[in-house]
Amino acid sequence: MKIDEPAEYPILSQALARWCEQYRPELHERGVEASVSRSSDSVEKPMIALALDGADRLGQLLLWSTGETELGVIEADGETEILVETRETTTLFGLQESVDAVTSAVLAEETTYRLPL
Repeated sequence: MKIDEPAEYPILSQALARWCEQYRPELHERGVEASVSRSSDSVEKPMIALALDGADRLGQLLLWSTGETELGVIEADGETEILVETRETTTLFGLQESVDAVTSAVLAEETTYRLPL
């Protein structure tokens, strides 16, 4: 599958889970705890959530089975929003851009941790 071809939710959610597993140790070394949680597949609108918790900033990416993706990054004190955005994610490329946006905002530097394909 090409990164810019339409992808179904199971492929996108698996890619996000693999991304978390692959980069969790490196992010931990940089002071960020990465985790993934999923809703039950039996709910009307399943989703997968990526959480990136750093000392200074907390980030979250919610990918819904409908393709809607919510990005959020706040200061750890909860007072300042750094990133609040909703996107339509239907390709691995779109997911990569969303992961990059959240990761870069949490680390406060431009980063790219490639999705494992």
